Amino acid sequence: MIYTFIADITNLKNKKTDCDTLISNLPEGVREHVLGAGNEDLRLCRAGAYATLFAALRLFFGGTDFDVSCDGCGKPYLVDKGGADTGIWISLSHDGDLCAVSLSDEGAIGVDVQGEIDKERAKRLKERYFDGISLPKKTLDTEYMLYEASCDGRMCIGELPELLCVTEKYFTTDFTAAWTLSEAALKCDGRGFGAVGEVKNILDKCSADIVKIKVGKIWYRIATVSVK
Repeated sequence: MIYTFIADITNLKNKKTDCDTLISNLPEGVREHVLGAGNEDLRLCRAGAYATLFAALRLFFGGTDFDVSCDGCGKPYLVDKGGADTGIWISLSHDGDLCAVSLSDEGAIGVDVQGEIDKERAKRLKERYFDGISLPKKTLDTEYMLYEASCDGRMCIGELPELLCVTEKYFTTDFTAAWTLSEAALKCDGRGFGAVGEVKNILDKCSADIVKIKVGKIWYRIATVSVK
């Protein structure tokens, strides 16, 4: 099964929650990664994403006896405390006040969340990288859950707003969806943006799910991509 957890970190950004407690509950290596962020905004986003990951692991696996390591391309993967691969694939993303975390026991996974891209930037990016991107023919069976940062420094399950499906007809006119899908595919592939020229080939081998969600006044796209 594939799960994508959406985390609203508005309370972190507005300093309404205990971020230090949130970070202190993370494994040491993850804490160092979070605290090593170049600015406070990025630190809060990382804290929210990793806190959501470990809250999800507690929910589904009954504990937090896990750690995170990264491969040579910087892709995170889940290990046990001894450093051995767990067989659980993970992917994390954040943009604005939203984080997304995907877990899979089926194979490599990639997730990306993206707020609306303005028209001028969309035009430049489409012409340079993403012209002709199309949805994979096979969709994923993805279960979504929402987490929110509470005032006492925990990630708690919240009520999930309505998710709108991105259909093929809608996708062809929505560059933000195409960008989000492409980023998720590159994360699933593991090579990141360095493989941007191969996005179409990567997507041919993948299944995907794309939804829209409104948080506050902003519409976000969330794409989850997995190998077939």
